[in-house]
Amino acid sequence: MNFTSEELKDINEFFQATLPRQGRDTVEIPRAVFESILPIVRALESGKSIHVRTLPSQLSPAVAASILGVSRPTVMKYIAENKLTATKQGTHHRLNTAEVLELRKAFEHDKAGKRRQAALELLDFEDLLEEPLEGKS
Repeated sequence: MNFTSEELKDINEFFQATLPRQGRDTVEIPRAVFESILPIVRALESGKSIHVRTLPSQLSPAVAASILGVSRPTVMKYIAENKLTATKQGTHHRLNTAEVLELRKAFEHDKAGKRRQAALELLDFEDLLEEPLEGKS
């Protein structure tokens, strides 16, 4: 499902017109739903379009590679290293979608941690550069 900025405006106007008629200014939604739609709302607010689709329960290595941002041979390596489990349908490998998405989440978390560590190391290096040299005035 794709939304243009104009459609987003129409959706917003709909809710603003509907909620007061119901005698409420807000509607409670479950936290999981809120966390799911928040990135969508932020993207729409910034003028981006959104495409919503479902994924099958099983993925090919090529589709898994696309989701993970790696090559198909890398996905096959992950299978060999037991980072991902796969079943075979005939001669074709199939991977569990939920497992692939969990690995992607772990990769994203690991990347964020590495970025934080690199920033801290850079700050330490800057502090080192600012220290006066011994014996020099």
